[in-house]
Amino acid sequence: MALLRAYIRTLNTHFVVDYKKNETFVTYLAKLLKTDETILRSTPSLRMDWEIRSGTTDRLQSAYRAQGVTEGDPLPESRTVTRSFYEEAVGHPG
Repeated sequence: MALLRAYIRTLNTHFVVDYKKNETFVTYLAKLLKTDETILRSTPSLRMDWEIRSGTTDRLQSAYRAQGVTEGDPLPESRTVTRSFYEEAVGHPG
């Protein structure tokens, strides 16, 4: 649980929507990733979201199917997602 809380806190603190506007963080991240800062700045920011929102797995399965990556019947969200871990980590009742 401590690891999940630290992960969520890191995303919420450092990987906000405009995280590449923070020069100090970009420099640190480039060094950590062993990449050139110019390249890091030139790519779009990643969307870092720890929460799996309702309908996400349906959309992903649909996209994968449209690209020919998966076959068969889609699985219901109740079989693909367990939110209890992050609900506990952020203090939401399950």
